[in-house]
Amino acid sequence: MQKMVNMIGNERLYNAIKALVTGGGDARERVVMACQILQSIRQIELQDELWLRLQKILNNAKRGGAMKNQDGEVIRDAFTFTAQGKRNSTYTKIAEDIYRLYVDELTHRQNK
Repeated sequence: MQKMVNMIGNERLYNAIKALVTGGGDARERVVMACQILQSIRQIELQDELWLRLQKILNNAKRGGAMKNQDGEVIRDAFTFTAQGKRNSTYTKIAEDIYRLYVDELTHRQNK
């Protein structure tokens, strides 16, 4: 398994790309799936510059915050709730940013 992980790079980043490519729905739905995976990546797993880019992507995708009821309980997570009010073309750009991050992470990994 170790060899496979090295070939695909960071496994969660790879799984996020897989969700973007093979997931159902429009760009918003696929980006939401990818971001739900990406949020579990820890800072020590990425080079500093890549980590900062990941944080920017995640912040853009959850800018609207979570939807909460009167008791403060989350009804819809921030990624899903934010996506509802955005255009599909906006999420196509976020998907491109995620893809570029993945390619750059692979390049960095190969150059080690």
